[in-house]
Amino acid sequence: MTKFEQMIEDLRKTNRQINPVLGDPEDFMVEPNCKPDSLDAKSPKRLNELYPDIAHFRKIPTEFYYSRDVKEQEWEKLWKKTWVLAGRASDVKEVGDWFKFDFERESFIIVRSDENTINAFYNVCKHRGNQLVHEESGKGAKSFICSYHSWMWKCDGEIARVTDRNTFAPELLCDDLNLGKVHCHVWGGFIFINMAKDPVPFDEYFDPALKRALEAYQFENWHIVKDVKVSVPANWKTNLDAFAEMYHLHQTHPQGVLATDDHFGQYDFYNNGHSRMIVQRGRISQRQEDHNTINDALRSLMLDAGVDPDTFQGSADEVREACQKSRRQGLSPFGRDYSRLSDSQLIDTWSCSLFPNLNLNINSDIALIQRFIPHESDPDQSVYHITILAADGIRTDKRRPFFLEFTYGVSPDQDISGNDRPKTLYTTIEDSQVGLLLDQDLQQIGQVHKGIKSAGLNGVLRLSEQERRIQQFFAEYYLYMQDQK
Repeated sequence: MTKFEQMIEDLRKTNRQINPVLGDPEDFMVEPNCKPDSLDAKSPKRLNELYPDIAHFRKIPTEFYYSRDVKEQEWEKLWKKTWVLAGRASDVKEVGDWFKFDFERESFIIVRSDENTINAFYNVCKHRGNQLVHEESGKGAKSFICSYHSWMWKCDGEIARVTDRNTFAPELLCDDLNLGKVHCHVWGGFIFINMAKDPVPFDEYFDPALKRALEAYQFENWHIVKDVKVSVPANWKTNLDAFAEMYHLHQTHPQGVLATDDHFGQYDFYNNGHSRMIVQRGRISQRQEDHNTINDALRSLMLDAGVDPDTFQGSADEVREACQKSRRQGLSPFGRDYSRLSDSQLIDTWSCSLFPNLNLNINSDIALIQRFIPHESDPDQSVYHITILAADGIRTDKRRPFFLEFTYGVSPDQDISGNDRPKTLYTTIEDSQVGLLLDQDLQQIGQVHKGIKSAGLNGVLRLSEQERRIQQFFAEYYLYMQDQK
Protein backbone atom coordinates (compact mmCIF):
# COMPACT_ATOMS: atom_id res chain seq x y z
CA MET A 1 0.00 0.00 0.00
CA THR A 2 1.43 3.38 -1.02
CA LYS A 3 1.60 6.33 1.37
CA PHE A 4 -1.29 7.97 -0.50
CA GLU A 5 -3.43 4.83 -0.39
CA GLN A 6 -2.78 4.61 3.34
CA MET A 7 -3.94 8.21 3.75
CA ILE A 8 -7.19 7.38 1.92
CA GLU A 9 -7.78 4.36 4.12
CA ASP A 10 -7.11 6.35 7.29
CA LEU A 11 -9.57 9.02 6.20
CA ARG A 12 -12.28 6.44 5.64
CA LYS A 13 -11.81 5.25 9.20
CA THR A 14 -11.88 8.71 10.76
CA ASN A 15 -14.87 10.17 8.90
CA ARG A 16 -17.73 10.53 11.35
CA GLN A 17 -21.26 9.45 10.64
CA ILE A 18 -23.36 12.46 11.49
CA ASN A 19 -27.07 12.92 11.77
CA PRO A 20 -27.69 16.61 12.42
CA VAL A 21 -31.20 17.99 12.37
CA LEU A 22 -31.30 19.48 8.89
CA GLY A 23 -34.92 20.38 8.53
CA ASP A 24 -35.87 20.42 4.86
CA PRO A 25 -32.69 20.11 2.73
CA GLU A 26 -34.32 22.33 0.12
CA ASP A 27 -34.14 25.26 2.54
CA PHE A 28 -30.36 25.29 2.65
CA MET A 29 -28.46 27.98 0.72
CA VAL A 30 -24.73 28.39 0.23
CA GLU A 31 -25.11 32.18 0.06
CA PRO A 32 -28.08 32.87 2.37
CA ASN A 33 -27.73 36.66 2.12
CA CYS A 34 -27.79 36.84 -1.68
CA LYS A 35 -30.44 38.91 -3.44
CA PRO A 36 -33.47 37.19 -5.01
CA ASP A 37 -32.16 37.88 -8.52
CA SER A 38 -28.67 36.55 -7.74
CA LEU A 39 -27.36 33.59 -9.71
CA ASP A 40 -26.87 31.88 -6.34
CA ALA A 41 -30.53 32.27 -5.34
CA LYS A 42 -32.74 29.27 -4.79
CA SER A 43 -34.71 27.90 -7.72
CA PRO A 44 -38.22 29.39 -7.87
CA LYS A 45 -40.09 26.11 -7.31
CA ARG A 46 -39.68 23.31 -4.80
CA LEU A 47 -39.43 19.72 -5.93
CA ASN A 48 -42.89 18.76 -4.67
CA GLU A 49 -44.38 21.65 -6.65
CA LEU A 50 -42.76 20.42 -9.85
CA TYR A 51 -43.71 16.80 -9.09
CA PRO A 52 -46.63 16.48 -6.65
CA ASP A 53 -46.07 12.69 -6.48
CA ILE A 54 -42.33 12.94 -5.82
CA ALA A 55 -42.63 10.82 -2.64
CA HIS A 56 -43.37 7.83 -4.88
CA PHE A 57 -39.86 8.05 -6.28
CA ARG A 58 -38.05 7.35 -3.03
CA LYS A 59 -38.20 3.75 -4.19
CA ILE A 60 -37.04 2.90 -7.71
CA PRO A 61 -37.69 -0.47 -9.43
CA THR A 62 -34.35 -2.15 -10.16
CA GLU A 63 -35.79 -3.40 -13.46
CA PHE A 64 -35.34 0.12 -14.88
CA TYR A 65 -31.59 -0.55 -14.87
CA TYR A 66 -31.32 -3.85 -16.71
CA SER A 67 -34.55 -4.74 -18.53
CA ARG A 68 -34.23 -5.06 -22.30
CA ASP A 69 -37.89 -4.11 -22.64
CA VAL A 70 -37.23 -0.91 -20.68
CA LYS A 71 -34.27 -0.19 -22.94
CA GLU A 72 -36.49 -0.47 -26.03
CA GLN A 73 -39.06 1.83 -24.48
CA GLU A 74 -36.33 4.38 -23.64
CA TRP A 75 -35.32 4.55 -27.28
CA GLU A 76 -38.84 5.24 -28.51
CA LYS A 77 -40.16 7.34 -25.64
CA LEU A 78 -37.12 9.15 -24.25
CA TRP A 79 -34.18 9.43 -26.64
CA LYS A 80 -36.25 10.26 -29.72
CA LYS A 81 -37.84 13.23 -27.91
CA THR A 82 -35.13 14.86 -25.79
CA TRP A 83 -32.23 17.20 -26.52
CA VAL A 84 -28.90 15.34 -26.36
CA LEU A 85 -25.41 16.84 -26.32
CA ALA A 86 -23.53 15.80 -29.47
CA GLY A 87 -20.28 17.75 -28.99
CA ARG A 88 -18.51 21.11 -29.09
CA ALA A 89 -18.79 23.78 -31.78
CA SER A 90 -15.01 24.21 -31.54
CA ASP A 91 -14.67 20.82 -33.26
CA VAL A 92 -16.32 22.23 -36.40
CA LYS A 93 -14.69 25.66 -36.61
CA GLU A 94 -14.41 25.95 -40.40
CA VAL A 95 -16.85 25.26 -43.22
CA GLY A 96 -16.69 21.57 -44.08
CA ASP A 97 -15.39 20.50 -40.67
CA TRP A 98 -17.37 17.56 -39.29
CA PHE A 99 -17.43 14.85 -36.63
CA LYS A 100 -19.34 11.61 -36.20
CA PHE A 101 -21.63 11.26 -33.20
CA ASP A 102 -22.76 7.72 -32.41
CA PHE A 103 -25.67 7.48 -30.02
CA GLU A 104 -27.33 4.21 -29.13
CA ARG A 105 -28.37 2.61 -32.46
CA GLU A 106 -28.02 5.77 -34.55
CA SER A 107 -25.05 7.62 -36.02
CA PHE A 108 -24.99 11.30 -36.98
CA ILE A 109 -22.79 13.64 -38.98
CA ILE A 110 -22.34 17.02 -37.29
CA VAL A 111 -21.01 19.47 -39.88
CA ARG A 112 -20.48 23.19 -40.34
CA SER A 113 -22.39 23.66 -43.58
CA ASP A 114 -21.59 27.35 -43.92
CA GLU A 115 -19.99 30.07 -41.84
CA ASN A 116 -23.06 30.54 -39.65
CA THR A 117 -24.70 27.11 -39.75
CA ILE A 118 -24.01 23.80 -38.01
CA ASN A 119 -26.22 20.93 -39.17
CA ALA A 120 -26.83 17.41 -37.94
CA PHE A 121 -27.68 14.61 -40.39
CA TYR A 122 -28.29 10.90 -40.06
CA ASN A 123 -25.06 9.20 -41.07
CA VAL A 124 -26.62 6.97 -43.69
CA CYS A 125 -26.74 6.74 -47.49
CA LYS A 126 -30.27 6.82 -48.89
CA HIS A 127 -29.44 4.10 -51.37
CA ARG A 128 -28.81 0.93 -49.33
CA GLY A 129 -27.97 2.20 -45.86
CA ASN A 130 -24.18 2.36 -45.83
CA GLN A 131 -22.82 4.80 -43.28
CA LEU A 132 -21.34 7.78 -45.11
CA VAL A 133 -18.52 8.54 -42.69
CA HIS A 134 -16.52 5.94 -40.80
CA GLU A 135 -13.75 8.05 -39.30
CA GLU A 136 -14.31 10.07 -36.14
CA SER A 137 -13.90 13.50 -37.77
CA GLY A 138 -12.69 15.41 -40.79
CA LYS A 139 -11.65 18.88 -41.95
CA GLY A 140 -12.75 21.01 -44.89
CA ALA A 141 -15.03 18.49 -46.58
CA LYS A 142 -16.69 19.60 -49.81
CA SER A 143 -19.10 16.68 -49.86
CA PHE A 144 -19.88 13.28 -48.38
CA ILE A 145 -19.47 10.33 -50.74
CA CYS A 146 -20.75 6.85 -50.05
CA SER A 147 -17.87 4.37 -50.09
CA TYR A 148 -20.15 1.64 -51.49
CA HIS A 149 -21.68 3.03 -54.69
CA SER A 150 -20.41 6.66 -54.73
CA TRP A 151 -23.65 8.54 -54.18
CA MET A 152 -22.72 12.06 -53.04
CA TRP A 153 -24.19 14.80 -50.84
CA LYS A 154 -23.19 18.43 -50.26
CA CYS A 155 -22.31 19.64 -46.76
CA ASP A 156 -25.79 21.16 -46.42
CA GLY A 157 -27.29 17.69 -46.95
CA GLU A 158 -28.47 18.27 -50.53
CA ILE A 159 -28.12 15.33 -52.90
CA ALA A 160 -25.33 16.04 -55.39
CA ARG A 161 -25.02 12.77 -57.29
CA VAL A 162 -26.93 9.55 -57.86
CA THR A 163 -24.40 7.37 -59.65
CA ASP A 164 -25.85 5.89 -62.87
CA ARG A 165 -29.16 7.61 -62.23
CA ASN A 166 -30.58 6.36 -65.54
CA THR A 167 -30.49 2.76 -64.25
CA PHE A 168 -33.07 3.49 -61.53
CA ALA A 169 -36.79 3.48 -62.21
CA PRO A 170 -37.88 7.18 -62.03
CA GLU A 171 -40.34 6.57 -59.19
CA LEU A 172 -37.46 5.39 -56.96
CA LEU A 173 -35.76 8.76 -57.13
CA CYS A 174 -38.70 11.15 -57.12
CA ASP A 175 -38.94 11.54 -53.34
CA ASP A 176 -36.58 13.41 -51.00
CA LEU A 177 -33.04 12.12 -51.47
CA ASN A 178 -31.38 14.76 -49.27
CA LEU A 179 -29.74 13.54 -46.09
CA GLY A 180 -32.08 12.99 -43.19
CA LYS A 181 -31.82 16.05 -40.98
CA VAL A 182 -32.28 16.26 -37.21
CA HIS A 183 -32.85 19.39 -35.16
CA CYS A 184 -29.66 21.08 -34.02
CA HIS A 185 -29.06 23.90 -31.53
CA VAL A 186 -25.85 25.54 -30.35
CA TRP A 187 -25.66 27.02 -26.86
CA GLY A 188 -22.53 27.99 -24.94
CA GLY A 189 -20.37 26.31 -27.57
CA PHE A 190 -22.25 23.02 -27.02
CA ILE A 191 -24.07 21.33 -29.92
CA PHE A 192 -27.37 19.65 -29.01
CA ILE A 193 -29.50 17.51 -31.32
CA ASN A 194 -33.07 16.25 -31.15
CA MET A 195 -34.54 13.47 -33.29
CA ALA A 196 -38.19 14.45 -32.77
CA LYS A 197 -40.12 15.71 -35.78
CA ASP A 198 -41.42 18.70 -33.84
CA PRO A 199 -39.44 18.94 -30.57
CA VAL A 200 -39.91 21.34 -27.69
CA PRO A 201 -37.70 24.32 -28.66
CA PHE A 202 -34.35 24.15 -26.90
CA ASP A 203 -34.77 27.54 -25.20
CA GLU A 204 -38.09 26.33 -23.76
CA TYR A 205 -36.77 22.88 -22.83
CA PHE A 206 -33.75 24.35 -21.01
CA ASP A 207 -35.22 26.14 -17.97
CA PRO A 208 -34.47 29.91 -18.34
CA ALA A 209 -33.41 30.33 -14.69
CA LEU A 210 -30.77 27.61 -14.90
CA LYS A 211 -29.71 28.75 -18.35
CA ARG A 212 -29.14 32.31 -17.10
CA ALA A 213 -27.02 31.08 -14.20
CA LEU A 214 -24.84 28.93 -16.45
CA GLU A 215 -24.34 31.60 -19.09
CA ALA A 216 -22.23 33.60 -16.62
CA TYR A 217 -19.43 31.09 -17.23
CA GLN A 218 -19.34 31.93 -20.98
CA PHE A 219 -18.63 28.34 -22.01
CA GLU A 220 -18.43 29.36 -25.66
CA ASN A 221 -14.99 30.74 -24.75
CA TRP A 222 -13.71 27.55 -23.10
CA HIS A 223 -11.65 24.84 -24.81
CA ILE A 224 -11.11 21.09 -24.54
CA VAL A 225 -8.06 19.85 -22.60
CA LYS A 226 -9.07 16.20 -22.21
CA ASP A 227 -11.58 13.90 -23.90
CA VAL A 228 -12.15 10.28 -22.82
CA LYS A 229 -14.77 7.65 -23.65
CA VAL A 230 -14.81 4.88 -21.03
CA SER A 231 -16.60 1.58 -21.66
CA VAL A 232 -18.49 0.81 -18.46
CA PRO A 233 -20.08 -2.54 -17.47
CA ALA A 234 -23.20 -0.83 -16.17
CA ASN A 235 -26.40 0.77 -17.38
CA TRP A 236 -26.15 4.46 -18.25
CA LYS A 237 -28.47 5.32 -15.34
CA THR A 238 -26.30 3.45 -12.83
CA ASN A 239 -23.45 5.66 -13.99
CA LEU A 240 -25.51 8.85 -13.97
CA ASP A 241 -26.74 8.24 -10.40
CA ALA A 242 -23.17 8.32 -9.08
CA PHE A 243 -22.81 11.98 -10.00
CA ALA A 244 -26.17 13.22 -8.77
CA GLU A 245 -25.41 13.26 -5.04
CA MET A 246 -22.67 13.99 -2.50
CA TYR A 247 -23.82 11.30 -0.08
CA HIS A 248 -21.04 8.97 -1.30
CA LEU A 249 -18.13 11.41 -0.99
CA HIS A 250 -17.00 10.55 2.55
CA GLN A 251 -16.65 6.85 1.71
CA THR A 252 -15.81 6.76 -2.01
CA HIS A 253 -13.70 9.95 -2.06
CA PRO A 254 -12.56 10.31 1.56
CA GLN A 255 -9.84 12.79 0.57
CA GLY A 256 -12.63 15.13 -0.56
CA VAL A 257 -13.79 15.87 2.99
CA LEU A 258 -10.58 17.83 3.58
CA ALA A 259 -11.79 20.73 1.44
CA THR A 260 -15.47 20.04 0.74
CA ASP A 261 -18.54 20.34 2.93
CA ASP A 262 -20.28 17.24 1.64
CA HIS A 263 -23.23 17.26 4.03
CA PHE A 264 -24.60 20.74 3.44
CA GLY A 265 -25.25 21.55 -0.20
CA GLN A 266 -27.79 23.60 -2.08
CA TYR A 267 -30.31 21.62 -4.12
CA ASP A 268 -32.22 23.42 -6.86
CA PHE A 269 -34.84 21.89 -9.12
CA TYR A 270 -36.13 23.21 -12.42
CA ASN A 271 -38.70 22.42 -15.09
CA ASN A 272 -38.21 19.47 -17.47
CA GLY A 273 -36.04 17.41 -15.11
CA HIS A 274 -33.05 19.76 -14.82
CA SER A 275 -31.33 20.38 -11.48
CA ARG A 276 -28.42 22.04 -9.73
CA MET A 277 -26.38 21.02 -6.70
CA ILE A 278 -23.97 23.60 -5.27
CA VAL A 279 -21.14 21.99 -3.31
CA GLN A 280 -19.17 24.26 -1.00
CA ARG A 281 -15.41 24.20 -1.58
CA GLY A 282 -12.82 25.62 0.78
CA ARG A 283 -14.76 24.34 3.77
CA ILE A 284 -13.95 21.16 5.72
CA SER A 285 -16.67 18.53 6.02
CA GLN A 286 -18.71 18.39 9.20
CA ARG A 287 -17.56 14.77 9.36
CA GLN A 288 -14.08 15.97 10.40
CA GLU A 289 -13.14 17.05 13.90
CA ASP A 290 -10.36 19.54 13.05
CA HIS A 291 -11.71 22.79 11.59
CA ASN A 292 -8.67 24.90 12.35
CA THR A 293 -5.70 23.32 10.54
CA ILE A 294 -5.03 24.44 6.97
CA ASN A 295 -4.51 21.04 5.32
CA ASP A 296 -2.86 20.39 1.96
CA ALA A 297 -6.16 20.27 0.04
CA LEU A 298 -7.17 23.68 1.38
CA ARG A 299 -3.70 25.03 0.59
CA SER A 300 -4.14 24.02 -3.05
CA LEU A 301 -7.50 25.79 -3.31
CA MET A 302 -6.00 28.87 -1.69
CA LEU A 303 -3.07 28.98 -4.11
CA ASP A 304 -5.52 28.67 -7.04
CA ALA A 305 -7.38 31.70 -5.70
CA GLY A 306 -4.27 33.77 -4.99
CA VAL A 307 -4.31 33.40 -1.19
CA ASP A 308 -0.96 32.71 0.50
CA PRO A 309 -1.58 29.85 2.97
CA ASP A 310 1.71 30.57 4.76
CA THR A 311 0.63 34.08 5.81
CA PHE A 312 -3.10 33.34 6.21
CA GLN A 313 -4.25 34.13 9.75
CA GLY A 314 -7.69 32.52 9.70
CA SER A 315 -8.99 29.03 10.50
CA ALA A 316 -9.93 26.32 8.01
CA ASP A 317 -13.56 27.44 8.22
CA GLU A 318 -12.56 30.89 6.91
CA VAL A 319 -10.76 29.68 3.78
CA ARG A 320 -13.82 29.69 1.50
CA GLU A 321 -14.57 33.38 2.11
CA ALA A 322 -10.90 34.32 1.74
CA CYS A 323 -10.73 32.59 -1.66
CA GLN A 324 -13.87 34.37 -2.83
CA LYS A 325 -12.50 37.77 -1.86
CA SER A 326 -9.13 37.10 -3.47
CA ARG A 327 -10.63 36.11 -6.82
CA ARG A 328 -12.97 39.08 -6.70
CA GLN A 329 -9.96 41.35 -6.19
CA GLY A 330 -8.18 39.85 -9.22
CA LEU A 331 -5.42 38.12 -7.23
CA SER A 332 -5.78 34.67 -8.81
CA PRO A 333 -2.58 33.51 -10.58
CA PHE A 334 -4.63 32.56 -13.64
CA GLY A 335 -5.21 36.17 -14.71
CA ARG A 336 -8.90 35.77 -15.47
CA ASP A 337 -11.76 38.23 -15.22
CA TYR A 338 -14.30 36.80 -12.77
CA SER A 339 -16.65 39.79 -12.75
CA ARG A 340 -19.55 37.87 -14.36
CA LEU A 341 -19.44 35.08 -11.78
CA SER A 342 -21.51 35.01 -8.61
CA ASP A 343 -19.96 34.68 -5.16
CA SER A 344 -20.61 30.94 -5.12
CA GLN A 345 -19.28 30.44 -8.65
CA LEU A 346 -15.95 31.94 -7.56
CA ILE A 347 -15.12 28.97 -5.33
CA ASP A 348 -17.81 26.28 -5.24
CA THR A 349 -18.50 23.35 -7.55
CA TRP A 350 -21.76 23.67 -9.46
CA SER A 351 -23.09 20.27 -10.49
CA CYS A 352 -25.83 20.94 -13.04
CA SER A 353 -27.84 18.14 -14.63
CA LEU A 354 -29.56 18.67 -17.96
CA PHE A 355 -32.11 15.92 -18.42
CA PRO A 356 -31.75 13.20 -19.46
CA ASN A 357 -28.03 12.30 -19.64
CA LEU A 358 -25.78 15.34 -19.22
CA ASN A 359 -24.03 16.65 -16.13
CA LEU A 360 -21.85 19.77 -15.97
CA ASN A 361 -19.48 19.77 -12.99
CA ILE A 362 -18.15 23.32 -12.96
CA ASN A 363 -15.49 25.25 -11.09
CA SER A 364 -14.40 28.81 -11.80
CA ASP A 365 -11.65 27.82 -14.29
CA ILE A 366 -12.27 24.14 -15.12
CA ALA A 367 -15.40 22.19 -16.07
CA LEU A 368 -16.05 18.46 -16.25
CA ILE A 369 -18.65 17.65 -18.93
CA GLN A 370 -20.17 14.21 -18.34
CA ARG A 371 -22.31 12.33 -20.85
CA PHE A 372 -23.87 8.98 -19.97
CA ILE A 373 -24.36 7.18 -23.29
CA PRO A 374 -26.53 4.05 -23.55
CA HIS A 375 -25.11 1.02 -25.34
CA GLU A 376 -26.67 0.29 -28.72
CA SER A 377 -28.07 -3.10 -27.64
CA ASP A 378 -26.99 -4.14 -24.13
CA PRO A 379 -28.66 -2.52 -21.08
CA ASP A 380 -25.76 -3.78 -18.92
CA GLN A 381 -23.22 -1.65 -20.82
CA SER A 382 -22.76 2.06 -21.46
CA VAL A 383 -20.17 4.68 -22.37
CA TYR A 384 -19.04 7.31 -19.90
CA HIS A 385 -17.89 10.24 -22.04
CA ILE A 386 -16.00 12.93 -20.15
CA THR A 387 -14.70 16.17 -21.62
CA ILE A 388 -12.58 18.53 -19.53
CA LEU A 389 -12.86 22.21 -20.48
CA ALA A 390 -10.57 25.04 -19.42
CA ALA A 391 -11.47 28.71 -19.67
CA ASP A 392 -9.85 30.51 -22.59
CA GLY A 393 -7.13 32.93 -21.59
CA ILE A 394 -6.28 31.01 -18.44
CA ARG A 395 -2.68 31.82 -17.60
CA THR A 396 -0.57 28.92 -16.36
CA ASP A 397 2.92 30.42 -16.21
CA LYS A 398 2.67 30.70 -12.42
CA ARG A 399 0.37 27.78 -11.56
CA ARG A 400 -1.92 25.19 -13.14
CA PRO A 401 -5.38 24.61 -11.64
CA PHE A 402 -5.30 22.02 -8.88
CA PHE A 403 -8.28 20.09 -10.28
CA LEU A 404 -6.58 19.35 -13.60
CA GLU A 405 -3.97 16.85 -12.51
CA PHE A 406 -5.10 15.64 -9.10
CA THR A 407 -8.79 15.25 -9.88
CA TYR A 408 -9.01 14.66 -13.65
CA GLY A 409 -5.62 13.20 -14.49
CA VAL A 410 -4.47 15.86 -16.96
CA SER A 411 -0.73 15.38 -17.38
CA PRO A 412 1.35 18.18 -15.83
CA ASP A 413 3.31 18.57 -19.07
CA GLN A 414 0.26 18.75 -21.33
CA ASP A 415 -0.37 22.02 -23.15
CA ILE A 416 -3.73 23.36 -21.94
CA SER A 417 -3.63 26.62 -23.90
CA GLY A 418 -6.26 25.44 -26.37
CA ASN A 419 -3.90 25.62 -29.35
CA ASP A 420 -4.17 21.87 -29.95
CA ARG A 421 -7.28 19.79 -29.41
CA PRO A 422 -6.27 16.60 -27.55
CA LYS A 423 -7.15 13.27 -29.14
CA THR A 424 -10.13 11.35 -27.81
CA LEU A 425 -9.05 8.40 -25.68
CA TYR A 426 -10.99 5.12 -25.63
CA THR A 427 -10.57 3.25 -22.35
CA THR A 428 -12.13 0.76 -19.92
CA ILE A 429 -12.66 0.95 -16.17
CA GLU A 430 -9.56 -1.24 -15.72
CA ASP A 431 -7.44 1.65 -17.03
CA SER A 432 -9.84 4.57 -17.30
CA GLN A 433 -7.27 7.40 -17.54
CA VAL A 434 -9.82 9.83 -16.10
CA GLY A 435 -7.97 10.73 -12.90
CA LEU A 436 -8.19 9.70 -9.27
CA LEU A 437 -11.61 11.11 -8.39
CA LEU A 438 -13.54 9.72 -11.36
CA ASP A 439 -11.72 6.41 -11.23
CA GLN A 440 -12.89 5.97 -7.64
CA ASP A 441 -16.46 6.39 -8.90
CA LEU A 442 -16.01 3.97 -11.78
CA GLN A 443 -14.76 1.22 -9.48
CA GLN A 444 -17.99 1.50 -7.49
CA ILE A 445 -20.31 1.72 -10.52
CA GLY A 446 -19.42 -1.70 -11.91
CA GLN A 447 -20.01 -3.30 -8.52
CA VAL A 448 -23.29 -1.44 -7.99
CA HIS A 449 -24.70 -2.59 -11.31
CA LYS A 450 -23.98 -6.22 -10.48
CA GLY A 451 -25.75 -5.81 -7.15
CA ILE A 452 -28.81 -4.14 -8.67
CA LYS A 453 -29.80 -7.49 -10.17
CA SER A 454 -29.64 -9.31 -6.84
CA ALA A 455 -32.77 -10.91 -5.41
CA GLY A 456 -31.62 -9.53 -2.07
CA LEU A 457 -32.87 -6.06 -3.04
CA ASN A 458 -36.44 -7.28 -3.44
CA GLY A 459 -36.65 -5.34 -6.69
CA VAL A 460 -36.24 -1.79 -5.35
CA LEU A 461 -33.62 0.85 -4.59
CA ARG A 462 -34.16 3.28 -1.68
CA LEU A 463 -33.27 6.97 -2.00
CA SER A 464 -32.57 9.40 0.83
CA GLU A 465 -33.32 13.10 0.82
CA GLN A 466 -29.64 13.67 0.00
CA GLU A 467 -30.45 11.83 -3.25
CA ARG A 468 -33.30 14.08 -4.33
CA ARG A 469 -31.76 14.73 -7.71
CA ILE A 470 -32.09 11.02 -8.49
CA GLN A 471 -35.69 11.15 -7.28
CA GLN A 472 -36.33 14.07 -9.65
CA PHE A 473 -34.65 12.27 -12.55
CA PHE A 474 -36.96 9.30 -12.20
CA ALA A 475 -40.05 11.47 -11.74
CA GLU A 476 -39.30 13.14 -15.09
CA TYR A 477 -38.16 9.87 -16.68
CA TYR A 478 -41.45 8.24 -15.66
CA LEU A 479 -43.43 10.97 -17.46
CA TYR A 480 -41.65 10.09 -20.69
CA MET A 481 -42.04 6.36 -20.20
CA GLN A 482 -45.75 6.85 -19.61
CA ASP A 483 -46.10 8.95 -22.81
CA GLN A 484 -46.98 12.04 -20.78
CA LYS A 485 -44.23 14.08 -22.47
